Amino acid sequence: MKKSSYIMIALFAAAALSSCDGTKDYEAYVERLKAEEAAIGNISDEAGYAAYVGHFVELTDSFARLDVKLDPTQADEIKQINMRISERMNAKYAELTATHDAPADTVASL
Repeated sequence: MKKSSYIMIALFAAAALSSCDGTKDYEAYVERLKAEEAAIGNISDEAGYAAYVGHFVELTDSFARLDVKLDPTQADEIKQINMRISERMNAKYAELTATHDAPADTVASL
């Protein structure tokens, strides 16, 4: 009986420690997303936009690989930040593409 109690305590401690790591990973990811959202304003050209998209995909993929179990509130917070990032990226894309003239062959085909 004593042995099974120790095993249960050890399992509970391991679960608690792993959830702490998940919380740290989640908190770090949210902070990183907020920083990424702020960085969108610094994109000044198409190459910077493309680099940002690649970097953002890498960031989200690396968090997904951690397989952090999120509660509904955490998942909603990440969803809301991602929606704001998406809106800002769409606006930035429109801004970047509006500042350039269409290539001559495109204009001729219209």
